[in-house]
Amino acid sequence: MKRLSVSLMLVAAFMLSTATVVQGAPNLQTFGTGEVTLTGDDSATIVLDVAGEYGGVYLNSKSQSGKMLAEADFSFVSTGDVTGGAPRFSIPIDDKAIPGPTDFFDGTDVAYAFLDAANCGGVSDVETLVSTDAANCMVFLNAGGSWANWDAFAEANPTFRIAPGYIPFVIADGALGTYEVEDIALR
Repeated sequence: MKRLSVSLMLVAAFMLSTATVVQGAPNLQTFGTGEVTLTGDDSATIVLDVAGEYGGVYLNSKSQSGKMLAEADFSFVSTGDVTGGAPRFSIPIDDKAIPGPTDFFDGTDVAYAFLDAANCGGVSDVETLVSTDAANCMVFLNAGGSWANWDAFAEANPTFRIAPGYIPFVIADGALGTYEVEDIALR
């Protein structure tokens, strides 16, 4: 009887710890001045109905932090409005491995790489994959330059990493609209 009782306690403890892991999994966080509504564990709707609004989501996790570009894995599916540069990933990039005048435009070692639905072939209300794995997703760097896709970006910049201590995010800004982003992978 004592063994059965101990076994039941272990099973109960395992079930509780499993439930805690599932419930304790990182969730998307929202930000911005627009209306951002989480529509699932990995999806959101961003509504911009006033000029100048912006909104987005991020995962409070640094699991990609410090990874080489070739190791990074980000994606989402856009199913709502698509306008110039929105919705898009903003991914912090670190160039510390390149000293001196090649540091990014503001004297820091962090710039942002952008992948957006429009430059992945997307149009409004058509499902579009925005991904570091997609061969048709152009990459732009705010410090200058563009590449045909993430693989080309990584190959051209073999010392660049995802900036340690910074968090990538999905954002919509600029044009008014309803931006649906689903299956967001920021890990």
